[in-house]
Amino acid sequence: MTVITWLISNVSFLEWLLKMYRKIHYKNYISPNKLDFIKNNTGILFIDDETGFSTVKIFKQSKWNNTNIEKDIANLDSDLIVKNDIFFIDINGVGKKLRYKDGGQGLCVDIKKRYPEKKVIIYSADEIGGRFNEALRIADECLPKNVEPKEFLNLANDFAIELFKKRKLYSQKCGNIL
Repeated sequence: MTVITWLISNVSFLEWLLKMYRKIHYKNYISPNKLDFIKNNTGILFIDDETGFSTVKIFKQSKWNNTNIEKDIANLDSDLIVKNDIFFIDINGVGKKLRYKDGGQGLCVDIKKRYPEKKVIIYSADEIGGRFNEALRIADECLPKNVEPKEFLNLANDFAIELFKKRKLYSQKCGNIL
């Protein structure tokens, strides 16, 4: 019997090999059913004074059903903050209600300090650079506003999977209280 014949006849070995390949090459591989579950249970909030930002519509078309956009935030303890998991914050034109002198950057910093488990991505139509000061260091990611929408989607996907895995691990260790 040749090695190839043995491999073909040994289905469980092939399944194991495929599983190992996925673990090595697709670190964040997740089945489509689990991904749909994650998308339906992940709150995403864009905070942008331009509420017509087309990327939000693309998120909804991509089955991220809990995606919303707000012009600004008036309270860090509001349901808009507490009930969402991932935040995309434009650094320009937001943060006025909380009177941040540096706009969305201050909002980013305070969300991350108060809710370190939440993911915050800052973006701007301006070139990303030194203007982001502390927000650049504390944010989970930074993007130019004019980047392809798939870049926003990829970040949401990766962060949602990461949050899901952390919650799953936590519930396994501490009981299903989440």
